[in-house]
Amino acid sequence: MGLDKKPTLHDYWTHHPVLHSSFAPKVMVRERFLSILAFLHINDNDSFVPHGQPDYDPIQKIRPFVDYLNAKLKEVYQSQRGVCIDEAMIFFKGRSRFKVCMKEKPTKWGFKLYKLCESSSGYVWSVEMYCADKRISNKPVDVTMRLLQPLLDQGYRLYVGNYYCCPDLWNQMQGRNTMLVGTCRKNRVGMPADLFQNRQSPGDFDFRRKGQLVATRWFNKREVVTLSTIHQPQLTETIGVKLLAEERKEKEEPERQAREKKEEAERQARENNKEAERQAREKKEEAERQAREKKEEAERQAREKK
Repeated sequence: MGLDKKPTLHDYWTHHPVLHSSFAPKVMVRERFLSILAFLHINDNDSFVPHGQPDYDPIQKIRPFVDYLNAKLKEVYQSQRGVCIDEAMIFFKGRSRFKVCMKEKPTKWGFKLYKLCESSSGYVWSVEMYCADKRISNKPVDVTMRLLQPLLDQGYRLYVGNYYCCPDLWNQMQGRNTMLVGTCRKNRVGMPADLFQNRQSPGDFDFRRKGQLVATRWFNKREVVTLSTIHQPQLTETIGVKLLAEERKEKEEPERQAREKKEEAERQARENNKEAERQAREKKEEAERQAREKKEEAERQAREKK
């Protein structure tokens, strides 16, 4: 059902020629599926801890499923050395104290998941659900360290955005054989203040180093601030940039020549029009002058006859 989406749940069993599919009816009849769906429970209600108790789990109704999912994600695939952390939204329009709004996401309202993914393929290796529980810290550094815990001391590289990246994160990771790369907000606690004192022009570059951590500030069309324990603080022109520049130049050259040819033709046409207008104006003035002279000559001869 996740791969073959239908407008409604009942459409998986419809006989309509446009919506019909044979997979769901072969597995079970519709009434059986709806009956299971109505009474489906992931956890035993008798084992629930009441709200306010020390062992209370906000997502205890689905905790076995979340734990099973995380275990299987780690079991079936071992992530490569590059990993990243980001949020994901599960659409939900009902009422829940877990529901959040993230305006920058395509799905604005729903349940928020923190996920640890392989950076090259996007494979989700671990997930954690936002529970709105004050006992569980949702600070970016704490969330990152909880997700990254199984991969510490194994030489992994963590790539993060400016929501998670900060000097404090590196302080937590330092000495755990794990590298950090990410864009960073310049107002983060621990960022070197003298790095942002001078105004920059396009192409300017500056950095500060503290041990293995390098804070870099670069300005092109806008300011870019990064933290890295992998890269050296130097500007390099990558092969990809050179190839893109050459491809762009090759693509733009015929367009430029055609544009110049068109502009030259338009300029020549304007000059020809001006020349034709000038000649026509001179002919008209000459004809008017000759007509005026003939008229004056005829009037003079008429006066002489009188």
